[in-house]
Amino acid sequence: MSAELKRLAQRFYDEVLNAGQLNILDELLAPGAVYHNPALGPPANVEGAKQRLAELRSAFPDLRYTVEDMTADEDRVVVQFVLEGTQHGEFQGIAPTGKTVRTLGLTSYRFTEGRIAEVLVLADFVTVLRQLDVLPMLPQGRPARRPEDS
Repeated sequence: MSAELKRLAQRFYDEVLNAGQLNILDELLAPGAVYHNPALGPPANVEGAKQRLAELRSAFPDLRYTVEDMTADEDRVVVQFVLEGTQHGEFQGIAPTGKTVRTLGLTSYRFTEGRIAEVLVLADFVTVLRQLDVLPMLPQGRPARRPEDS
């Protein structure tokens, strides 16, 4: 069973995230599935997931996810990935920068009856924002100041 769940999770990366075939979500996601990606907004249903992923691909047309590790247990698959892409479109109100970003993330997939019932994406979007020059880097070797230190 875990080999089949891993195969389905890999299809999510290969066909949906990397190839941009968002209609494959209709096949992979169970009716009522929930897509969580806090960096892209509140939880979404299948249509909302398609919209958010389309917006992400529009901002980063060369978006590429590389699966680094995948673990399956009972009804869950957890994937460690690297995300890379160049911003050529607006991303969450940020005008195109032409900058390439690279970050790490984890996705947890919960399955029911051979389909994905829930997706939870946790990616390091602070690093993405820093690479887009939206957030400043802290000076090297100096800890951030806490409000109570002022």
